[in-house]
Amino acid sequence: MCGWCRCPKGSRLDQVIQWLKRCPDGSPFIALDECHRAKNLVPEKGTNQVASQTGLAVDHLQADLPLAKVLYSSATGASEPRNLAYMTRLGMFGFEDTAKMIELLEKSKKGALELAAMSLKATGTYLARSLSYDGAEFSLFKVNLNPEFQIW
Repeated sequence: MCGWCRCPKGSRLDQVIQWLKRCPDGSPFIALDECHRAKNLVPEKGTNQVASQTGLAVDHLQADLPLAKVLYSSATGASEPRNLAYMTRLGMFGFEDTAKMIELLEKSKKGALELAAMSLKATGTYLARSLSYDGAEFSLFKVNLNPEFQIW
């Protein structure tokens, strides 16, 4: 077993970690594209859910490579504070750890999550973009369906 999450020695995750540890200065760059897929690291309270394998792998990768530079990339924003749990490198200063940050944000509801995002944007840690609708046009049409396509 490897590290704290007990991934099997020689597993693909273990191989990737060992390869990244070969970085000459010990600080590889890790880009996690579609990182929202790791969002289920912390199961919802009151359910019998377990942490997702993806969430555990991303968390393990970051824990075993403490000097790694990590980029989180996703077109899907977090809708709940617990969905930020895998982002251990966000730099949410003022909190003892990510769990404490999530706990406070959950108690404070959506407004606090927005404020946290604004704080991260102000420091350049978080970047959110949206597509421009400049020049976009649309029209509404009422279309009658053939009976074979109607379900009721």
